[in-house]
This record gives sequence, structure tokens and C-alpha cells, in this order.
Amino acid sequence: MQRKFVLMIVLALAAVVAACGTPEAGREWNISTAADQLVVEADTRGGFVPVEWAATHIPDFRLYGDGRAIWSEKPDDGTTVVWEGRLSEQQVRELLDWMDEQGFFEMEEYYTVDNAPTDLPSSCIVVTLQDRTHSVCQYYDGAPEAFDAIYQRLQAGADASDVETFEPEIGWVTSRLVEGASPTDATPWPDGLSPAVSTFGQGNWIEGEALDFLWSRRLQSGPLLFEQDGSVYQVVLQIPGVMPDAPPAPQMIMG
Repeated sequence: MQRKFVLMIVLALAAVVAACGTPEAGREWNISTAADQLVVEADTRGGFVPVEWAATHIPDFRLYGDGRAIWSEKPDDGTTVVWEGRLSEQQVRELLDWMDEQGFFEMEEYYTVDNAPTDLPSSCIVVTLQDRTHSVCQYYDGAPEAFDAIYQRLQAGADASDVETFEPEIGWVTSRLVEGASPTDATPWPDGLSPAVSTFGQGNWIEGEALDFLWSRRLQSGPLLFEQDGSVYQVVLQIPGVMPDAPPAPQMIMG
């Protein structure tokens, strides 16, 4: 009788350990592995910003189905640093597990407080799976503390590995003539740099030195204003896979 009682206790303890030690076993995340499919994003939306600035907006964090992560850092000097890293499939699942444990998937879609300031952006976290999407946004304040903890972890790269500064391979660029603008208010377009800024017009794909130059300027100062032959042009550079409003890159180039 005593031996049977001890055996029952051992079996009960084993069941408890199994249940508590492997909580992940019961979770299923239907994750797309497509390189162009956003799985997790943390970013700001809205607010009062110029059109050109909104078009070249760089998100705080983006994680794609193939494990590629892109996130940005904005030091106090007004510049922007963009990082690229990778998360393994297991890391992605562990990240989602952790977000679930923080209560993310039970949070409401929108939080704010009474008498919040106007014209501010909202901070949003979006998880997109193949069978569901969950979005949580906070305007100014009001979300659970776990929301801020999740956002901060994502904004710091979500523990990605193989981290290096992001360097674009291709960019979509447009330009418009700014009537009446003073050439002294714009940056001279470098002599010999091709294509000429006046030829961008409604849109062209660029690579090489012109892309490197414009990307560097975007990270330094944001909106791009250039002078060439006495005329001033407002330039918009968009990077596929980084900026939300950028057109998809040509397959022949991305291939």
C-alpha cells in the first residue's frame, strides 16, 4: 500500500513538472516564412509631419518571415542609424511566446488618456500571422506597462544576431522643382554624380554612388533639398523592405 502511494506521488510530480517545464509545447504560431511578409512591426503612425518626411519614414522595428530584422536608432544629434540582423525560426517563436506571456494578444486595439496632447503620433505593435493579425496602438499613454516593455525590446533589435549597419542595394527616387526656393538653402548636387537630380522626376530606380550619397544624406538630415544649375529640387528617397510606402523592388534586381 505504501509503495503504491509513493508511486502515485511520483507520477503526479512528473505530470506537474512536464506541464510547467514545457509551456511552449501547447503554443502554435502559424508564421509565414516569406521574405517580404511582415511578421512583427513596432512603429509610430500619424502625427503632424511634412509629406516628404512621411514618405521616407524609417520604422522603429520590422521582422520579416525569413527572420530578417530591420530597426532604427535615433541618437540625440538628429541622425539615424539603421541596423539589420537575423532571428532564427526558434528565436521568432520564442519572441512571440514572450509577447504572449506579457499579455500582448489580450491587449485592446487602442489606448489613450483623457485630455491627451494633439498632433502626436501613435506607437503601434502589429503581429501578422497566417491565420490572424493583432494590432495594439497607444496614443500618448494609457496602455499596460507590458506594452512599453515589448516596444522597447523590439526597438532594441529583439536580440537579433549577425547585426550590422544596413546598406541599401536599390532605391526609388523622385524629385520636384521647388519654385522660388533660394539655392543657398539647398545642398549642391555633386558634380559628375549620375543621374542628375533634375532627371528623377516622377520616379527612377537608382543604385551605386547616387544611392549611397542620398542614403547618407537621409540618415543625416531627413528631407532632401538639392540645388543644380541654379534650380532647387525636393528629393524623396524610398528604400524597399525598409520604408513602409516604398514600392517593391524589381525582381530582376532583388533576385
